[in-house]
Amino acid sequence: MLLLLSQTLLLAPAEAQFTPAMIEAVTIHPPVAARFQCSEHALGEEDFVLDATAADCVVVRRTGGPNGNLASLYTGDGTRNEDWHSWREPLRVAEQGEDPWPARPPPPIPHSLEGGALP
Repeated sequence: MLLLLSQTLLLAPAEAQFTPAMIEAVTIHPPVAARFQCSEHALGEEDFVLDATAADCVVVRRTGGPNGNLASLYTGDGTRNEDWHSWREPLRVAEQGEDPWPARPPPPIPHSLEGGALP
């Protein structure tokens, strides 16, 4: 592994190897403006490293429970995409970044889990 890393560093362009002596500022913000919660995957649950180290985040609203004060992920029975609070929630992008999908219509997605499974 160390050998591969050293070869990668040797083959990298000179500008990619530059590291400033001091980073002046880093801006970190939540992925969405709405209230949300994240959970991580249990050890061994996912086969791929990127999936295993990622966190799943969903928008929540305090409308659940008998008194309406518990976090809920969806309204109704949750079988339709539109039931989920995360559905169509705008994601925040970096201030200097570019939107990778400018003005592109959303892909067709089934709206119902009738029969218990997506086609």
